[in-house]
Amino acid sequence: MASSYRSVRVVYEGRGRDILWWCISTAVFSLLTLGLYLPVAINKLVRYIFDNTEVQIQESPASQSTEAHVQEHRPRSRRMPS
Repeated sequence: MASSYRSVRVVYEGRGRDILWWCISTAVFSLLTLGLYLPVAINKLVRYIFDNTEVQIQESPASQSTEAHVQEHRPRSRRMPS
């Protein structure tokens, strides 16, 4: 029986400009709505982070199959939803 291991890699592909825009718009809308916008803003930020994060799981070449298997989640969009 051949020994094997898995390698897990997390890659964030978001842009700082989008996070800066989120901070500015959240501050403005929170002031205008007296804080009622905060749950919506947090939801948008969490969704943006998940959409721009990729998790790759690879098996070692020492496993029984000779090819490394890669399972990955690709982000669909890089824009922050408005």
